[in-house]
Amino acid sequence: MRIAFNIALLVSVLFLPWWLFAIVLVAAFFVVGRFFEGVLWGLVADVLYGSYWGFYGWTHAFLVGSVIVFAVASVVRDRLAWQR
Repeated sequence: MRIAFNIALLVSVLFLPWWLFAIVLVAAFFVVGRFFEGVLWGLVADVLYGSYWGFYGWTHAFLVGSVIVFAVASVVRDRLAWQR
C-alpha cells in the first residue's frame, strides 16, 4: 500500500493540479500508518511549485501543511478502532 501511494503521489505531483495532490497526500496519511515520506512529498511540492511570495507569506505551505496533517492523522489513527 505504501508503494502504491508513493507512485500515486509522484504522478499527482507531476501531472495533476495541486489540490488533487493534496487530496492524495491526505488520504495517504490516513490510510498508511506512519507515512513519514508524506512530509518529504510536501517539500517536493513546495520545491516544484512554491513561489517566492508563498501562501500568505509562507514559502513552504505544503511542507507545513503536511506536517500538521501528519500529526493530526497520527492521533486520529490511534483513536480509531478499525485501524488496530
